[in-house]
Amino acid sequence: MSRPHPYKELETTPTWRAIDRGIAELVENGDLIESTGREYIVGYLTKLVRATARSQHPRPGLNGVRSGKRRSGRKPTTKASRL
Repeated sequence: MSRPHPYKELETTPTWRAIDRGIAELVENGDLIESTGREYIVGYLTKLVRATARSQHPRPGLNGVRSGKRRSGRKPTTKASRL
C-alpha cells in the first residue's frame, strides 16, 4: 500500500498538470531520469511555483488594504475627456 504524499491538495491545479506534463515529456525524451516518485517531484515544484507567484504578485485587497481599482467597469473621467 502506497503512502499518500503531502501534495494531494495541489493535484487538481493547472500548475500541477502543466509541471506533470512537462516532466513526462522530459522522461519520455530521455532528458530526465526520475529517482523520486513523480508525485513528490511535481508536488514540490507546484508548491514552489505557487509560492513564488504569490510573493511576486500579491493579491490586491489583502490585510484590509483596498486595491484602489474601480470595479464599475467604467473608465475614470479625466480633465481631457470633459473638454
